[in-house]
Amino acid sequence: VDDNKFNRSLTRTILRKKGGPGWCVSLAESGAEALQKIAEERFDLAFMDIQMPGMNGLETTQAIRSNEQGAEKRLPVIAMTAYAMEGDRQMCL
Repeated sequence: VDDNKFNRSLTRTILRKKGGPGWCVSLAESGAEALQKIAEERFDLAFMDIQMPGMNGLETTQAIRSNEQGAEKRLPVIAMTAYAMEGDRQMCL
């Protein structure tokens, strides 16, 4: 999930190279689009940009967690961000 088209394309390219042809990669350009896709299909992992207009990555992840209440398995979410301070890391955790 990333609002930047180049970053989405780069992430897809890296994942396809590392994972091979068997990996299915789905892209979303906003938190709202990501939530819709997650509601419609099952994902093994999400890479989430933290800085996005509208619903940012933290808000999107909070919505994912809220929707998972009572579920057996939680979707792993990996934060992608240019934030580099230790406090930013803690905020994402």
